[in-house]
Amino acid sequence: MTTKQSVFVVDDEAAVHESVAGMAASMGVNVEGYQSAENFLAGCDRSSTGCLVLDIWLRGMSGLDLLDAMRRDGICLPTIVVTAIADVPLAVRIMHSGAFTVLEKPYRVQELWDTIRQALALDNQTRQNGGRAVDVRSQLASLTLDEGRVLELILAGKTNKAISQELSLRLRTVESRRQGLMVKLKADSLAELVQVVTEARLFFSVPFARAGLLTAARQPRVDDLSLRETEPVT
Repeated sequence: MTTKQSVFVVDDEAAVHESVAGMAASMGVNVEGYQSAENFLAGCDRSSTGCLVLDIWLRGMSGLDLLDAMRRDGICLPTIVVTAIADVPLAVRIMHSGAFTVLEKPYRVQELWDTIRQALALDNQTRQNGGRAVDVRSQLASLTLDEGRVLELILAGKTNKAISQELSLRLRTVESRRQGLMVKLKADSLAELVQVVTEARLFFSVPFARAGLLTAARQPRVDDLSLRETEPVT
């Protein structure tokens, strides 16, 4: 049986709740509104499905704090962050915290409508592929912090030699850690390695916060990395 999706709204502006409620009703999905992050955490858990519309500036716990708490508690809802102040550093920080996207107030109604539909579709896809999500989380969680640092540099397009220089490690040590993480992530090539990490980001995997992966503002692309990689993946 498929669980009915909900659009959760955490915002202290009544107008936002009314706007989202009107759109969600026409989509045939539930709407649950909360005035604070604390109330949302008290009312939602890992079984919640749908998406979250979140104001980043809240009284008490901030939107960023809520994103961190959701990762910690395993609440995997695609989150649309709305904010009246959206400079580049803040937007990057929000995306690193696992948000689906950022919309700047005032946004167009159609823009929010389209984004909610995309977020609900992503949530549905994620639930359907739940078994794969568990596997990806488990694989990344198995990495040591040292392997996580090497992986981050591999994803940045660094060669083994460049990684050894940046981390002040022997080349053989880098090669060993690279081999170890490839085995743990069940990747036989650089393309497969990128796919694993991309899936992990899609499923809002907790290990990202622990290993510090994907610190760039965008996800890596296979063609970006393969052009720079001059050493074979062992």
